[in-house]
Amino acid sequence: MVKLEICGIPVEFPFPPYDSQLIYMEKVLLALTSKQNAILESPTGTGKTLCLLCATLAWRRELQKKLGTSTLAPTKRPGASLAYEGYGSDGESDAPQLPRIIYSSRTHSQLKQVVQELKNTSYRPNVAILGSREHLCVNEKVSKLRGTRQNLACRSTCKDRRCMYKLGFDSYAKRSKKQAQPIMDIEELVTTMKEKTICPFFLTRNMLPEAEIVFVPYNYLIDPMARRSIGISIENSILIFDEAHNVESIASEAASYALSSTDISGCISEVDTFIRALSNNSIQLNAGSNLTTESTQTLRALFMEIDKGLNSFPLSANGGFTKPGQYIFEFFEQFNVNFETCPLVLNMIEEIIEVAHGGDDSQRAASKLDTMLSFLGTIFRSKEQHLQRKITEFIFKKSEKDLQMLAASFREICTNNVHNVILTSGTLSPLDTTVKELGIEFPVRLENNHVVDADQVWVGVVGTGVTGKKLNSSYNFRSTETYLLELGNTIVNFTRLVPHGLLVFFPSYSILEESIDKWQRPAAGESALSIWDRIVQQKQTFVEPRGRADFKAVVDEYHQAIADNPKGAVFFAVCRGKVSEGIDFSNDKGRAVVITGLPFPPTKDPKIILKKSILDEAIAPPGELKLTGNAWYIQQASRAVNQAIGRVIRHRHDYGAIILLDESAIVIDDDDARSWQSAKQQFAAKQEIGNAISKEDSDKTSAVEFPVVARNVLQPADVPKLYSFIRQLHAGEDVETALSGICNLLRDPASQDHGLEVSIGGRAQHSTARARPTDMSTFFERLQQKKRKTHRDHVPIAAVVKDPQCFVCYDITRKAYASPQCGHICCHPCWKKMEKDGFTSCPVCKIPIKLEQLSLIRAAKDSSGHHDTS
Repeated sequence: MVKLEICGIPVEFPFPPYDSQLIYMEKVLLALTSKQNAILESPTGTGKTLCLLCATLAWRRELQKKLGTSTLAPTKRPGASLAYEGYGSDGESDAPQLPRIIYSSRTHSQLKQVVQELKNTSYRPNVAILGSREHLCVNEKVSKLRGTRQNLACRSTCKDRRCMYKLGFDSYAKRSKKQAQPIMDIEELVTTMKEKTICPFFLTRNMLPEAEIVFVPYNYLIDPMARRSIGISIENSILIFDEAHNVESIASEAASYALSSTDISGCISEVDTFIRALSNNSIQLNAGSNLTTESTQTLRALFMEIDKGLNSFPLSANGGFTKPGQYIFEFFEQFNVNFETCPLVLNMIEEIIEVAHGGDDSQRAASKLDTMLSFLGTIFRSKEQHLQRKITEFIFKKSEKDLQMLAASFREICTNNVHNVILTSGTLSPLDTTVKELGIEFPVRLENNHVVDADQVWVGVVGTGVTGKKLNSSYNFRSTETYLLELGNTIVNFTRLVPHGLLVFFPSYSILEESIDKWQRPAAGESALSIWDRIVQQKQTFVEPRGRADFKAVVDEYHQAIADNPKGAVFFAVCRGKVSEGIDFSNDKGRAVVITGLPFPPTKDPKIILKKSILDEAIAPPGELKLTGNAWYIQQASRAVNQAIGRVIRHRHDYGAIILLDESAIVIDDDDARSWQSAKQQFAAKQEIGNAISKEDSDKTSAVEFPVVARNVLQPADVPKLYSFIRQLHAGEDVETALSGICNLLRDPASQDHGLEVSIGGRAQHSTARARPTDMSTFFERLQQKKRKTHRDHVPIAAVVKDPQCFVCYDITRKAYASPQCGHICCHPCWKKMEKDGFTSCPVCKIPIKLEQLSLIRAAKDSSGHHDTS
């Protein structure tokens, strides 16, 4: 471990940090010390997660030394709570309370990667991982259920002492004082505890009081109902939101629920079925149940009245109906549903769900009563918290109406006396508008540079396909036969050009499926192969599934294909999908990423319409930036593209190509741009892979205010011309001429080296790539040579780590090895066994390695300095 001192705080880091990593840790420590919120952007592959963990844990360790508190931060009350007093407060404990770190990300797969990074550090805090029963339940029957039925089944099974895993946990909890568990991600925890017959769900709750760092999905922090359900208090906690480009949308979803006429009709039908079963004595009620035929008839009548009220809304010409947030309480008050009576309604609904669907019918579709339960529970969750909401009602079909709540709850969490909030991601720019969306102040800000050199990233915009036809993914063209065939033939050529792994992203699942369906149709001529057959000839093909069930298996098969197939594989995926969020495609798993179109949100979606309307109607304070609805709309596509692009560069020595197959992707120099740059190239001080402009889908005059997809290729002499055109756009003067001038300038700048080309079949298309060499196949050949040379020249360096933990057997060992390329630790016996079995790659990230290249890792307590190489 490298010992550093940053901002007066001793920090241990696994290797000598790059300048961008030092800057990042400085900002984290500044935010923690000053108790200020921070928003930190650092491109994917710069090691921001490792920096965040090391800096935060180092600061907490130093504060602990100063305050003289114990390692296990005491809580004010027992049980599953994270409540704390402030430093030196008058709480029940005399010792000052340390802030707890609550680290959140969108998915458990993302949190799994964070936990693996924590294992790479010298820090060994007490850890708790929170998850729902869906992720943690190991009971054979209960684990197959979902939602409310799963929760009710778990309670019933545990109450009747029929779950051996809950009984095993009870025995474990009574045997002795709570034992510190080794650091495990959620999959390792579930596997280990199932073998020990201990319930992981209850164990994680039991670990909370002693946890110094808690890993949770977003919804556990953002949704007040979720926090209360497990007793989490975020007071005096350090709240970290990783991959925070999702926070605003997740916060909105957490406070937004929809209730349609179809949902209410479903509730009535389910109650009718329950009443018939109750009358026929074919169901058995729980002891002490208040359900009777009369009470359920009353509930049915309530649903009928709500349905009538929903259908009585007066619709405007555009089919919409908008009211202030308080109106939702007035609407339900006319049916005598309020904060006093709603709990009785909820109890009745919950009991009907438990009795009717709590059996073994695990594959049954989700109950409409579940929807009603969530909807009413959200509205009447707290009498003290009347959040400002807008309620909108739209007509989707002639016979169906929809009531929706749209509200952002992110600001609510900052009213709980948290220590501070840290947001980080690779795609947060422009920061001003991101902060504006969230509605709270972030005094500490950072837009960090990338750690890779410019010649490790090849970026090209391809607006013309192999036969010279335009590639335009806008709504008017994307379903035409001409576009789909040209797109498919162009992708065929990229499968020939790109070595190993190729990722191809589409704007949506429907466009992905439509494209593949077209490509699989037989081509003209008896012996002609379809486009899909030609792709399969070059690489093994994989398609992102819509559902979660098969996703992990598909990703694992893709990774295996990369290892086994010399030609590699191609993964067809979706922007904003599962592949684009948090999945690691480092090294050969992702040598190029292709963006086939700009993923703008659906323009007719009622939520999108309302969101844009609210932003347009908002009045910005004097001197502050106004975030317009159209600007927000463009940013959604920008961030989705950025996330997909981020799959291709995952660490300092990685390399790859970024290919944008859309003529409407243009480049503008912008001060808010996120950088993929080399410090050696001054002209690239603000190069950006950011926002994209579609002339058909966005307003031209506001689009130029935001960064765009691709790399800036302008020399300083060209910049005045660009700004001249941009000023014309801002002034609204001759917009078409200005846009045409920008496109021409970027395609053929006066100082451009006309040797910049991207090879696509028999034609050559000018590219906005700046790297040398400019031919993409030569680029990959040169980078692979550089990679091999880097591996040969690297000299392993021994390191000292406190309690090094093996990634394979999870044992704490005195002697271990780590790959210098990835830093993952493995004990000596496991390395020897893998070498004997013929393994030639890291067991965690699969980077190719040899035993003689490994760095020796020693436990901190072993000071002999002897490097045993046996």
